[in-house]
Amino acid sequence: YQMISLKDQLPPMGEKVLIYRPHAHLPPHKDPNFKIAKYIGEGLWIGSHFEHEITHWLPLIKPNKGAFLINKQKQYNHIFI
Repeated sequence: YQMISLKDQLPPMGEKVLIYRPHAHLPPHKDPNFKIAKYIGEGLWIGSHFEHEITHWLPLIKPNKGAFLINKQKQYNHIFI
């Protein structure tokens, strides 16, 4: 998979995508560079601080016919059917 530059293409409005914010890890915020957010148009995102520059995005992968199970230790296991 290759991230898509916002200069080349915007993500579909209202769809959650993985975004890349190259400077988010720097003070004062010290946030992760990668995050899931939703583009709502006009340069606005739900799920990312407005001060962070977003440069790239990637569609989220939708699992095929699978189920997540939680064991007694509260760990998540993915089972493909």
